[in-house]
Amino acid sequence: MQFLRQRWLGHLVLAWMCAYLPAQAQTPKFTARAELVTVPVVATRSGHHVSGLKKEDFTVYEDGKEQAIAFFEEIKASTRPVRRLKPPEGTYTNEISTSEAPATLAIIVLDTLNTPALNQENARREVIKFLSESLQENQPVMLVMLRRSGLKVVHDFTTDPAVLVKALAKVKTSMEGNTAGPADLAADAEMRGQDSISQQTDVTTEGLSLTDFLGNKEGTVGSMVMMQTVVRIESTLESMQELARALGAMPGRKSMVWVTGGIPFPSLNTRIVDLYNQTWHAISAANIAVYPVNLIAENPGLAAAERRGPTRISRGIDYQLVLNSFADYSGGTVCSFRSDLDTCFKKAVEDSSEYYMLSYYAKPLEKSGWRKLQVKTRAQGVHLRSRNGYLSLGSDVSPEDTRKTDVALAIVSPVEYTGLGVMVRWTGVVSVGEKRKLSFEVKIPPHDVTIDTAENNHMKLNFVVVAQDASGKVVAGTNQDVDAHLKPENLEKVRTGGVRYAGTLEIPSGDYKMRFIVRDALSGKMGTVKAPSAPLKN
Repeated sequence: MQFLRQRWLGHLVLAWMCAYLPAQAQTPKFTARAELVTVPVVATRSGHHVSGLKKEDFTVYEDGKEQAIAFFEEIKASTRPVRRLKPPEGTYTNEISTSEAPATLAIIVLDTLNTPALNQENARREVIKFLSESLQENQPVMLVMLRRSGLKVVHDFTTDPAVLVKALAKVKTSMEGNTAGPADLAADAEMRGQDSISQQTDVTTEGLSLTDFLGNKEGTVGSMVMMQTVVRIESTLESMQELARALGAMPGRKSMVWVTGGIPFPSLNTRIVDLYNQTWHAISAANIAVYPVNLIAENPGLAAAERRGPTRISRGIDYQLVLNSFADYSGGTVCSFRSDLDTCFKKAVEDSSEYYMLSYYAKPLEKSGWRKLQVKTRAQGVHLRSRNGYLSLGSDVSPEDTRKTDVALAIVSPVEYTGLGVMVRWTGVVSVGEKRKLSFEVKIPPHDVTIDTAENNHMKLNFVVVAQDASGKVVAGTNQDVDAHLKPENLEKVRTGGVRYAGTLEIPSGDYKMRFIVRDALSGKMGTVKAPSAPLKN
């Protein structure tokens, strides 16, 4: 079953890493650093933003205890396009062109993975109708899909609604589960332009074979359906994490309108519970507010006639709880009982256009867990909305296990991570028998590197480079940690010039996709860059 097998690709990559990418032999060291918690707060009165509030008008509580607000700012975002920086010739980068002012960015996620086939066409028509009739031309919008093969960027941020409509129309056959035709392939090529932040490449195919179920002699159909459900949840959550990593460098509060049939929460599956927590943490860290639109239980106008009625209530309650959690933990709202996307989208954009940013330092935990957040105001008649909690990573988390999992997901991700700015250039190639030895240089800008001055100017970066063939299989790779306590003179160099890392990698003859991954071990932020090996010839 391709649907089930392809989701294990990340785990196969992880096993490959354990076998061929040696980890640094050292005992993990935990330090008690204060955690900076940032809380975007939407303040309204009678549905309109309230301006001019001061820091003293707000009180932040964590687990019921008042916190001292360290940083406070009223944000008024701009509308502007988001583009990748054009690097010098011969170099590759994931850096995004940003100004000091946050932008009002919106992401529409069309979820075909978790939406019954009878509802998908209606959902697609509603999205196209909204893009054609209601979307303002100056509003940057990104359109993505969740599919059986994972995350697909239909089109990156654009302020032209017609471009989004054209892109979505071209991927219609893929949405409906048919084999992609020439129009879909042409659309993919068109969407992977130089300005794309995704540079996505699909390495798997759609499809789920009934014969795979019927031919399974070791289990029942029920167990296979449950397995399919678990894998579908994994695919959804991992795709959400990939999207959050891809948007990490973009300043400001991002609004995600998630058009979906919903996913369940198998409470007895500890691994899935952990994956939910990791996903909510990634979304919060990227400052994304989720606005789920439930196509099944809560939006009968968007559901196909065959899927409406009381038979959906039991499933709807279960799935609605998950959607509520996505909204609550991120500071968004569930778009309930609506027959169109206009009101939901307008609300999401308004929330990210004007808001307040509060930050405070939290004491570190010995054991990871959720901390409850509550924000109150002394201003009369003002309603506040913010995320109601966050996941604090304690010293019980294994740094090595976290590193391996993060890198494994980055290797198979269809989007580039932007949490760290990364610029790559090739510096040479030599023949080594039947292989080629490639030399490269990686540069990280100074403002992206985390340095723990309380721990003797500690800096730790993980560098991973892999070569992948046309099917996505990893054929070669290298891994190196840069773990240092910087002397004062070196600290100044990093702060002004960033970090430069030079390395080599031997690959077989042929052309491969090279993926460069940099992970800041102190902050958990990551940056990835794809580059072809073809420019280097012997």
